[in-house]
Amino acid sequence: MRDKSRKPSAEQIQIFAKRGTFGIEDEVATLLALQGDREQAILWLTKAVRDGAPNYAWYNSDFFKILRGDPRYEKILTQLDDEHRQLRAEISAP
Repeated sequence: MRDKSRKPSAEQIQIFAKRGTFGIEDEVATLLALQGDREQAILWLTKAVRDGAPNYAWYNSDFFKILRGDPRYEKILTQLDDEHRQLRAEISAP
């Protein structure tokens, strides 16, 4: 059982406040994909990525297999892969 008397510190609250709000969008997209609602899953996945969700491995998993072959989904994966590749290049640069 969680100790209800323990509250987050001011620093923890600031950290969470700075985080992107794509979490619920990410979860809704996953749920909709699992339920087979292709259109809504794409809509919510697009929102999540637009708001900064960098989750290529998750979005490329079998949770989203219903979306495979959809050009909008493939475009999202390509965009995320390109961003990741660019970051790797920047990190590797001397």
